[in-house]
Amino acid sequence: MRWRIERGERGVAFVEAALVLPLLFLFLLTMIDFGDWAFQVSQANGAARDGARIGIIHYQDADQAASNDLSLINQAIARRLAGQGYSLVGGTATCVQPGSLTSLSNGCHPAIPGCDRIMVKVQWSRTAWSPIGGLFGLATVHGEAEMTIAGAPLSTATTLGTVDSTGCP
Repeated sequence: MRWRIERGERGVAFVEAALVLPLLFLFLLTMIDFGDWAFQVSQANGAARDGARIGIIHYQDADQAASNDLSLINQAIARRLAGQGYSLVGGTATCVQPGSLTSLSNGCHPAIPGCDRIMVKVQWSRTAWSPIGGLFGLATVHGEAEMTIAGAPLSTATTLGTVDSTGCP
């Protein structure tokens, strides 16, 4: 059996491929871009969590830029990210009141273990794999973690005074 190609149909497959292949590659790169972004967000949240784990013990000066406590938090973040450049949002960790995002008025030093919380936020820029990734804000990766400060045990009767049902003054 012989196949006959009509005179007007020559090159149709080439034209169709020329139209479809760029769209296919754009779709493929967009899926890779979203997957890479999701992975990096997971890494950012994990790194912030590692920093917060150190911060729940070493919190007194975590909000001071050149402190040993902040250096320990940064080391924990850097270990998780293994060479990935990052920055702490706000430059330091933040101690916040329980149940809110309001920073403590005097910084982290007077934070109450078991009551106040430490918040660590990291971010970095990434290069998109596709032109569509930039349209959805995938150029910046953010991660954050918030944990209750553990610190050294305190005597509630002598240090805190009156406390509510949560154990916080």
